[in-house]
Amino acid sequence: SELRRAFEIGFLIFVPFLIIDMVVASVLMSMGMMMLPPSMLS
Repeated sequence: SELRRAFEIGFLIFVPFLIIDMVVASVLMSMGMMMLPPSMLS
């Protein structure tokens, strides 16, 4: 039960970061900043 609760909290924290990361990546690509390596964005 404790492990499941920790997993749910981690998932709830991880998902918004994943969404923000995808939005930022798509915005940067649409702005033509393809010269930046993907490792700099993460």
